[in-house]
Amino acid sequence: MIDLHKTFREEAGEVEGAGEGGGLGSGFSSGGADPVAPAETSDNSYQQFISTLPEELQSNPTIQNTKSFDSLASQLVNAQSALGSKRLQAPQEDWGADEWESFNSELRPKDGYKVPDEVSVSEEFDNMEIPQPSEKSVEDLTQFATEMGLTQKQFDGLVSRYTELQLEGESKMSAHNKDAIHKYGADMAEEWGNRFDVNMKAANQTFDSLTQEIPELAELMEWSPVIANHPAVLKLFHKISEISGDALPMAGSSGASPFGQGESIQGIKAQIQQLDTDNEGLIMTDPASMNMADRSKREDVLQKRIKLYSKLYGN
Repeated sequence: MIDLHKTFREEAGEVEGAGEGGGLGSGFSSGGADPVAPAETSDNSYQQFISTLPEELQSNPTIQNTKSFDSLASQLVNAQSALGSKRLQAPQEDWGADEWESFNSELRPKDGYKVPDEVSVSEEFDNMEIPQPSEKSVEDLTQFATEMGLTQKQFDGLVSRYTELQLEGESKMSAHNKDAIHKYGADMAEEWGNRFDVNMKAANQTFDSLTQEIPELAELMEWSPVIANHPAVLKLFHKISEISGDALPMAGSSGASPFGQGESIQGIKAQIQQLDTDNEGLIMTDPASMNMADRSKREDVLQKRIKLYSKLYGN
């Protein structure tokens, strides 16, 4: 006969011989808890996932370099973010004109290049006036930037560098001119000796006289101080002053001369001539035959002549 009471107890999970009334641990088998199979590791799960992919995906470098689900998820998020921004293809060696034009058109500012209001230059040029680029310079720089596909920021840097090169050139030219003029002055002082000041005055007054008829001379000398101080130029105008005599127009009437009209070479000669004309009788008369008053007056006239000749020819 089947013991139904025993069967029901077994189906309920009770173990025979566990003792009446149950108690702590009365439901455990003598062998302890049933063994649980170890969970699969994340790496193993990821590799199993990779093995289910098509071979072309399994061999993809991105897949091969990704070692976990976390890394794969991060790459997915980054890729999704990148879809919102436009990315340019890196230039290739075999690109033709069309490919380069397409690439450069993405870099150029859509509204064209704009010259920056303020140009950034090195500190060494802080004491110099920043030159404004000419229209021709802006046109050339813009054309170059367009051909090279520069961005607006790169164009700003191009303008700054161009300005620095201008300042460097001006600084070097100024230093060269200063050294050259100093050397020219020293050479002429050595050559003319104690006649330097007199000869320089004669050269300047002749130049001033000629510029009244040839204004371009003044423009030339203002354009290049080196030319204006070159020994050949100084000697030329001094020589002209010796040859021309009184033939040149009166200097100083134009206001261009650094000396007054009365102190010009022609002015001094005119004063001597006027003095001789007004006092011809006194000058040509033997002083022994004169009374004391006329003799004193004659002496004053001669002293004035000496002073005027000193201005022309030095002491």
